[in-house]
Amino acid sequence: MSKKKFILHVKISYTGSGNSSNMAVLDITLLTGFIAERSSLDELRKNRQISKIETPQGHAIFYMRKITSEPISFAFSMEVDYPVDNLQSRPAIVYDYYEKDKYAQVLYNAPCSEAESSS
Repeated sequence: MSKKKFILHVKISYTGSGNSSNMAVLDITLLTGFIAERSSLDELRKNRQISKIETPQGHAIFYMRKITSEPISFAFSMEVDYPVDNLQSRPAIVYDYYEKDKYAQVLYNAPCSEAESSS
């Protein structure tokens, strides 16, 4: 039986003062019960805009060389490691590696998570 999975599409750009950030970190807290699919992360390691990827428990962390006003888009797959009812939104935070007070945060959830939890 194959595991349920979905693709998380990421799109970031710099909107602060100046033309770009320094090196930046994108820390995505994974949904409870999900893990980042290794093969999709391995594919992203070829992306020249990403200098490093780490996957500590419950996170996917992307070290970006820099972020400019030109949007950077990429995607990776998450798959169910263990089923969880009533999935809650999780944060994704991007911040300047050297100036951590320069950051942005958004909440995300799995597609159809509300419909799945109500059935």
